[in-house]
Amino acid sequence: MHLIKFIRCFYYNLQKNELTLRAAALAYYAIFSIFPLLLLITAAIGVILRNPAKQRAIIDAIAAFMPSGADAIVSLIKSIVLSSAIPSIIAVLTLIWSATGFLRGLLATVDRIHAEKYTRSSLHMRAIGIVIIFLSIPALFLTLMLASFSHEIIRFIPLPDFMASTLNVIANQASLFIIASIASYLILRYVPAERPHRRIALTSAIVTSIGWAIVSYGFAWYLSSGLAHFNVVYGSIGVVIALMLYLYLMNLILLIGAQFNALLSRYPHCTTPHIDGLDDLFKLLHIPIPEEKT
Repeated sequence: MHLIKFIRCFYYNLQKNELTLRAAALAYYAIFSIFPLLLLITAAIGVILRNPAKQRAIIDAIAAFMPSGADAIVSLIKSIVLSSAIPSIIAVLTLIWSATGFLRGLLATVDRIHAEKYTRSSLHMRAIGIVIIFLSIPALFLTLMLASFSHEIIRFIPLPDFMASTLNVIANQASLFIIASIASYLILRYVPAERPHRRIALTSAIVTSIGWAIVSYGFAWYLSSGLAHFNVVYGSIGVVIALMLYLYLMNLILLIGAQFNALLSRYPHCTTPHIDGLDDLFKLLHIPIPEEKT
């Protein structure tokens, strides 16, 4: 694999598919879909789990996916789960329809990145979104089981308290990373009409999950460092703006992972025209540019 050719193909397709604009659109849709999705999942968990300790563990697992400063959202989730209220059928259907709006757009964009045109209907993508919603509930339980299992192993190892607590935090993050990698793999492997090889999808999923982890830690540091002044600039909606920025970054990472996945699949057939700016930079640095057919 020629590194310069790969960089040129990646940059060209990133610009052609307008990933930054698509990520911004998905962040907008996510604001209207994430709350119905969380309400639906947490309501189901509250009904299934009656043990308050297990309910709080699920809340902690969900809160781990939220950015720092989203305390109001976590409090809402906590009240829904602990109430164990059973929503009506109409409420459930409304929440499902609202929650699949973002997932439909996300899955359609991933499909579009892997092909020159949309290959599946909007209704098909919404149906896949519904399946993802129902799969997210056992995914949360699996996250909890992995974390609990690792905590039990650590508890039997004679370690100082500070080291044990550090290992518990690492175990929690590792559990989230595994679940995120599995979710990314399923999306990148089975959503595109032209399915990539399993090894390519797995590599792209791991790269995407690493990107998510870096963005999450970086965003948390940014909010806690005092550099962000969302409340000063945006007032009472500062938390919403921070959440939108977080969702934008997470969507952008996933779309970049999808572009990486698509490029690995068709790299031997990738050709690019002259790229203004990038090719000029290569020439300035005296880096040879591979010959490409236009």
